[in-house]
Amino acid sequence: VRAMQELNEGLERLDSAAILALEGQDERSRKIATENGERIENQLDIAVDNITIPGERAETERLRGLYGAFRTNFDRMLDPSRSLEDRRELYFGTLVPLFQEVKEAANAVLELNQEAMVRASERASARARTTELGLLLITFLSAFVAIYLINLIGEWWRVEVQEVREAMDRVDGDRLEIRVRERDSEGLAASFNSMMGRLFRRFGTD
Repeated sequence: VRAMQELNEGLERLDSAAILALEGQDERSRKIATENGERIENQLDIAVDNITIPGERAETERLRGLYGAFRTNFDRMLDPSRSLEDRRELYFGTLVPLFQEVKEAANAVLELNQEAMVRASERASARARTTELGLLLITFLSAFVAIYLINLIGEWWRVEVQEVREAMDRVDGDRLEIRVRERDSEGLAASFNSMMGRLFRRFGTD
């Protein structure tokens, strides 16, 4: 994109140089032509070395060919041996139409790259949206699982407390063998069973 923008600016400078030549300012015209001719060639080389889009090579080669024709006639127009009338005829009859074609070809390459950038941006945005949606789903599922586990653990604890309470209601001096179902080795039921076991070993064998 930057190469085509630089090339278009260089073309505008060459057109200014051609007008200066028509005004008889040959030295100034040649200086501008030399500086911007090199600038355009460098940008064309950059464009050729960075072709990545389908169709871009054909458009770039077309641009180089048109610029070559423009530059050949431009140099002819700057020939100081030509009469002013010949220069005018060459400028308006040949250079101006070629200038427009070169500009259109450069803009075609520029548009190809801009469209590719837009498509790449859209793909990146789509990937970002997909990633964001995935993260939201993971967050939602994690929250759901956490709530489920909290409720499940709460239910286990409620049932365990209820079972221990009922077992305690049944305990008396002759029923020290009562035990409740243990859900883990460190829970309330395990503590109750351990306590009842100690009581049984101490008092239940009498």
